[in-house]
Amino acid sequence: AIAEDSPEAEIVCNALVDGVSVSMATLLVNEWLASRGEPTLSYGAVQNFSQRTPTLLKLSRGTKKSGSTDPDSAWSKARLAMATQLQQQFRLGSSATPSRCRVSLISPPLQPQQIAYWDESHRRVRLGASNKVEVIVCRDPKTGLRCSPDDGGEWSARRPSTTIKYPGESRH
Repeated sequence: AIAEDSPEAEIVCNALVDGVSVSMATLLVNEWLASRGEPTLSYGAVQNFSQRTPTLLKLSRGTKKSGSTDPDSAWSKARLAMATQLQQQFRLGSSATPSRCRVSLISPPLQPQQIAYWDESHRRVRLGASNKVEVIVCRDPKTGLRCSPDDGGEWSARRPSTTIKYPGESRH
């Protein structure tokens, strides 16, 4: 068994937070123990510790979209201008009498049957960690040492993967 306040516990926690598997965490802690001439730990001991320690939390990795959410960005303003223009073109295209339509070279009338859209089947690239599970650790905000939330510890920030819109798509 791994004691909560031992160096072995710190090695296992740091490894799991870095995104390695329990198997790799077992290897890392056993290399450290072997370098000190101490007996190694089994996979089950490391797995049991990772499941029972109150200082680790295993969660499904979240995602966040790439890009800015700033309404004053250049892209946002351009998108609003395009939507406004399309709205005006649809209004011109839906007029009941063609004589009332002002034909403009900049914004010609537009009707829904003139629009085509399709999406290919593809897989999206995710930036960041590729594993589906993330482990966060609870640490004392002053010392940085692991501690339980009951002792005033704060959970580390989540690290979601970033999904991107076009680059790196894999079509199938």
